[in-house]
Amino acid sequence: MAVGADFLTKIRRAVRRNTSADVDAELTDLVEECRLDLQRLGVTSAKATSESDSLVLGAVRSFARWKFGLSNEDAAANREDYLRQADELRRLRDYAYYTITFTVKDGETAKADAEVTFNGETKDTNSSGQAIFYYVSAGINQEYTVALTGYALVDSETDVTADSTVNVALTAG
Repeated sequence: MAVGADFLTKIRRAVRRNTSADVDAELTDLVEECRLDLQRLGVTSAKATSESDSLVLGAVRSFARWKFGLSNEDAAANREDYLRQADELRRLRDYAYYTITFTVKDGETAKADAEVTFNGETKDTNSSGQAIFYYVSAGINQEYTVALTGYALVDSETDVTADSTVNVALTAG
């Protein structure tokens, strides 16, 4: 994701530098490096790339000060500050997990009371044919089943890489 001008201005201010093409290019690279590091630690990409989240901004500022600091004497303190903030972010459920919504239909008709098993939980769909699972960890080939009397059992997998909706089409059975 590109770094917005307002966000870059905040980071430039954090490292106390004036505008220049070279400084902006290096700071942009540092922002991207920090975002990738946060994602590597388990922060969702949507949160890690947010330019309106104050907690993410704080972590990015500390990262930039550490890597682009005014003095080497402050580098260790800024590194520790960044590592503490990144650890806190990865522990917050809203920053490290996804929401997966299952929508169950027979053709165009939403099916209530279908039993969806996913992520170690079983939930029944609501009147809109939806079952919502919160705080789901990222992963590929995560198994789910959907059961409803009068329909064939659906046994499948989904990849979790972002908040998403899984559309399930039932067939009579």
